[in-house]
Amino acid sequence: ARALEAAIDQTVNRLTVDGHQSTNDMAVIMASGLADAPPINRADGAYRRFCRALLELCQDLVVQMGLDAEGATRMFKVVVTGAATRSQAARAARAVADYPLVKCAVHGGDPNWGRIICAVGSAGVDLNPARLSCRLDRIWVFRNGSPCRFDRAAASSVIKRPFHTITISLGVGRQSDFCYGVDLSREYVTINADYHT
Repeated sequence: ARALEAAIDQTVNRLTVDGHQSTNDMAVIMASGLADAPPINRADGAYRRFCRALLELCQDLVVQMGLDAEGATRMFKVVVTGAATRSQAARAARAVADYPLVKCAVHGGDPNWGRIICAVGSAGVDLNPARLSCRLDRIWVFRNGSPCRFDRAAASSVIKRPFHTITISLGVGRQSDFCYGVDLSREYVTINADYHT
């Protein structure tokens, strides 16, 4: 149970599609015992190998879930570094991943750093405006409180990939955390506008 809880915490519980947790999501891991393998002890190498394999499985699963979400065409990871606390890093990452204007920019392939910085600024976390920075994969779009000159076509091609990473430094500490998000497409709106119970 501990291995699954740790793997889920680092993967599935970090995915936000529309900012709300489902009432029917759950994760279960079962062992039938039919392999006739010896029990795994938490103190041995087999447990660590099992935990690594389970984490890799859940990492693959979270990407599949994100790209299979209603109307999703792209998935992104928001990594927040330089935070005062890990919980503030997590809050800022989720604020970016949940922000509808960021999700729309991702859908449109728009490297709009202003929407990302806006989401971070409204997250209610400590940040240093003079050190606040943001990059899309390896392309800096905002650094030390100022917009960067960058190749918009290259940045747009990063965002148009099925998966990319948005990295933000708050410039106030050494803590970090992350969250996964998906784009907000016309199809998502259509699916949910036309759905009646």
